[in-house]
Amino acid sequence: MIEIYGLQIIHPDVFVVVVFTAALLSGISIAIHRKLVDPKRMQEIRKRIEEHQKRYLEAQKSGDKKELQKLEAEQEEIMALVKENMYNSFKPMFITTPIVLFIIWMFGSMYGSLGAIINLPFGLPILTRPFPEMGVQNGIDWLGLYIVSAIVISLTLQLIIKRIDKRREQK
Repeated sequence: MIEIYGLQIIHPDVFVVVVFTAALLSGISIAIHRKLVDPKRMQEIRKRIEEHQKRYLEAQKSGDKKELQKLEAEQEEIMALVKENMYNSFKPMFITTPIVLFIIWMFGSMYGSLGAIINLPFGLPILTRPFPEMGVQNGIDWLGLYIVSAIVISLTLQLIIKRIDKRREQK
């Protein structure tokens, strides 16, 4: 057991494996998403849809029937764009979801009976629970650790990539 700032890591080897796997899968997921989805095209579509909605609301408020008819005629094109955007956002999940489900199944069979991996000095709703047989008051099991690690690492990587992309656009 290792203690860092009141955080007790009960199974450090499992902790490292779970966090490393979460980081690896987050990186792979982001790479697949960037490969399969054109973010510029998705942004253009979003802007077009928002513009159409704005014009439609303005026409409704002003009572301009001619403009409303024109915008309703464009509705089919807008719906096709919405469908394209939805498909593009789901496309990477067809590849990453089976991988993540396999890893969760594998970790469940390997670490499911270990109990707590980390003992926090404070309780977090939903995330922590007691493991009395281990003397742990606020424990996080492997699944909680995986979920938290994947979210934090994924958000961090996305922020880093956004900043890198902005710097590239400025040059």
